[in-house]
Amino acid sequence: MFTSHFDKGDQVEVIKLDCCSYYPATVLRSSARHKNVVFVEYQTLFSSEENGSSRPAKCLREYVDIANLRPKIPHELILCFKAGDFVDAYCENAWDPGTIMDILEKSRYLVLFGGKRGRT
Repeated sequence: MFTSHFDKGDQVEVIKLDCCSYYPATVLRSSARHKNVVFVEYQTLFSSEENGSSRPAKCLREYVDIANLRPKIPHELILCFKAGDFVDAYCENAWDPGTIMDILEKSRYLVLFGGKRGRT
């Protein structure tokens, strides 16, 4: 299912190991020297403003190991879930692992994220 080759323009998700969340990003280029590294631009993570500048923060860019990437999940994917299912749910600009605790109205779910409840 997962690929070990990503091309410029590919939409991917990058896991940040310190928080186990996947953040959406775009592959900008691969490394000529290191085959298992790509340069990405995040869509929901931003570089911190420098020296109190009034300029808006820019999308964070960095080299990441392809072992920390996965292809973007298609939006067309329609799944039925039940209480107790383990899922990756989009919450606070990232995909986080959680457990469905309850099914709400209009295809919404109550998800438990590492001990914290949230809606998605």
